[in-house]
Order: sequence, then structure tokens, then C-alpha cells
Amino acid sequence: MHLSVAATLTLLSTFMGERSSTAIYTDIMGCEHGCEVVATGWPFVFVRDYLGMSVVGTADILEVWFAADKMS
Repeated sequence: MHLSVAATLTLLSTFMGERSSTAIYTDIMGCEHGCEVVATGWPFVFVRDYLGMSVVGTADILEVWFAADKMS
């Protein structure tokens, strides 16, 4: 019971409170050594915007399921 509540709250946290994070994407020119992207998740960032795939400046769990964003 507690685990399912915690998992649900964690997944819902990706829809609010976006912040930034440094991500390294070796397949994107300019991000081989890291670039600043929008990130989300609580208590730790676990979803990052994947440049070139998702709507720029957004990150949430639905985009991960559609393979447009990346999990950390």
C-alpha cells in the first residue's frame, strides 16, 4: 500500500516543479560534455528533457513513455 502511494506521488511529481539539470548526450552535438536541460522529479531529478525529440523546455513522465525524454 505505502509503496504504491509513494510510486504514484513520485510519478505525479514530474508534472510540476520543473528545474534544470546538466545532461550528457553523446549523440547530440554540443552536449557531448554536458548541457543545461529542463528536468523534473521528486525527491531526485529522474526525468530530463531530451533535446531534439520532445517539446523543448518540458520534461515529464508521459514523454518518457513516448520515448521523447530520458530517465536518469
